[in-house]
Amino acid sequence: MYYASDFRRMAREALIGRWGLAVITSLVAGLLGAEYGVNLPDFEWRQEYSNLVSSDYGALFLSFFAAFFGFAFIYGVVVFIIGSAIQLGYIRFNRNILDRANPQFMDIFSRFQIFGKAFLLRLLMTIFTFLWSLLFIIPGIIAAYSYAMAPYILEENPNMTASEAIAYSKDMMRGNKWRLFCLQISFIGWGILCLFTCGIGFLWLTPYTYMAEVAFFYDVSGKFSGQYGQFQQNGQYNQYQQGQQDNQYNQGQQYQSNGYQQNGYQQNGYQSNWQQQNGYQQNTDSSTQNGAEKPGQSSTDNQSDSGNPNNTSNL
Repeated sequence: MYYASDFRRMAREALIGRWGLAVITSLVAGLLGAEYGVNLPDFEWRQEYSNLVSSDYGALFLSFFAAFFGFAFIYGVVVFIIGSAIQLGYIRFNRNILDRANPQFMDIFSRFQIFGKAFLLRLLMTIFTFLWSLLFIIPGIIAAYSYAMAPYILEENPNMTASEAIAYSKDMMRGNKWRLFCLQISFIGWGILCLFTCGIGFLWLTPYTYMAEVAFFYDVSGKFSGQYGQFQQNGQYNQYQQGQQDNQYNQGQQYQSNGYQQNGYQQNGYQSNWQQQNGYQQNTDSSTQNGAEKPGQSSTDNQSDSGNPNNTSNL
């Protein structure tokens, strides 16, 4: 079993030589809503500025306040919508880094072809988490961790529906919620240090945490390569993966059975058509099998002459 320290180590090793690209991509993805959250001002904050609103500068402050929060509301709605697909693309970007593939900045836009599913997934996760939070805070937190792997699952399986991704995430996170919580809380020290850098340190901390979470997904889904460990079985999700591979294999077999060998050159191709057009016929009992054909003498001539009594070769 891998622990938080192991996932952090995997993330650091994968990011060697790629920190610059990871920081820029993480910054843009964050601005476009790869991680969506809403922080509303509390009552004490509003009470603190209540006297300022009633002062001589109250009208000016109130107009600025309304414009700022109006823009913030519109921006929040936009990033909530488009950020659903950006989040899946950012997951793909991090997976390419961890796989030592060819990560590119444009990876964050690579999942807009399933934008509808991505948006529906984010919407369902938000609604379900909110409904569980109505019972109390703790059930909402548990629900959020149960759905945590759904974006990773949908990114890896674009043909899957949003509800299926949530169901597989719940099955995958059964017994692993605490492990993910420990992984996330292990970055709290780095987060405190980033506060002393006026938030600049978060530019490096964010891709670091995301990469560690991708490594966690590889562990709970059984997708580790030989470099990090053996493949592990994980319930229904592995059965779905095996079913997808079987479907692809069967489609490949069907393509081969209907492809070149049966319907291609040898049976229906150019050579047979060319022979027919030029008067050639296939003879199953060709005289070439007996070696009796002479130069300049066709097999049909031999067959017709063999029954001729005037043929001197029969004497």
